[in-house]
Amino acid sequence: MSFTKHNIYKPASKKQILHTIMHWRSLLFVPAHEERFINSCINKGASAIALDLEDSVPKNKKQHARQNYPLYVALLRSANCEVCVRINSDLRACVADLEVVVITGTAAIVVPKVIGIDQLILIDELILKLEQERNLPENGIALIAMVESAQALQKSSQWGEGCSRLAALFFGTEDFCLDTGMQASPENLFYPAQQLVLAAKSIGVLAFGFPASIADYSNLSMLRASISSGKSMGFDGVFCIHPKQVDIVNEVYQPISAEIDQAGLIVKAYELGQSQGKGAVEVAGKMIDAPVYHRAKKLLSEAFIHGSRKGS
Repeated sequence: MSFTKHNIYKPASKKQILHTIMHWRSLLFVPAHEERFINSCINKGASAIALDLEDSVPKNKKQHARQNYPLYVALLRSANCEVCVRINSDLRACVADLEVVVITGTAAIVVPKVIGIDQLILIDELILKLEQERNLPENGIALIAMVESAQALQKSSQWGEGCSRLAALFFGTEDFCLDTGMQASPENLFYPAQQLVLAAKSIGVLAFGFPASIADYSNLSMLRASISSGKSMGFDGVFCIHPKQVDIVNEVYQPISAEIDQAGLIVKAYELGQSQGKGAVEVAGKMIDAPVYHRAKKLLSEAFIHGSRKGS
């Protein structure tokens, strides 16, 4: 199966795909067979709800979850919740999932246990075929690839070629530690987390995750430190399995008011300097050039979308 050989296929631009999810910071996993959890997640403040058809759904409940998926998407969208879905990795279940989830309201599909670009291309092409058959916008659904093995981490910097629908890499720490024999500690996961961020940025996609176990939300201060560490190394957001994690992610990723004030000064001073023919300007004893200016502009944009928090 390869639709790329025909004129019917028009690859999406990376900018078009990223626009779908670029403002997501906290993504809350919810088992797709548990209606009570789906109803309760609506007011938890997550950027997006990630309906899960994979690990959190028992085998004897997967068909029930598929059957009710359109109803749950409609429910969440009526409450102005963004929706993505994690499908199953084995081929038979993957195809069954895609037949159900490629509908209006699904913004992104999370692919677990990705091993290579060929896998992503096949999924991309099946999604395209379903979009065309159902008169949905072509390339309207983004892909998020889960990196959950040493092999995947080493290859992920090559996934930008051939799958323009790919919008993000997601560091799946639990399966990664199982594959590598690591303990899921921040110290052990720091370096592979950095590698994933670099891989994502090298192919122009977002990075979701942080250098710690996603399963442990008992120690909130340690969790906050790990999420803050992830943000500082370049992660764009976090998948969560509990509402407590959502609150912390939202707070960590909100710019501090002092940062916003400083960014405003930088932007104003740099733009004034540009109008005077200067390539760099000084602000509070620091030299401000183009990269610093663009970082400040990005922070102001994020503050406009997500608000700010008090602090220094």
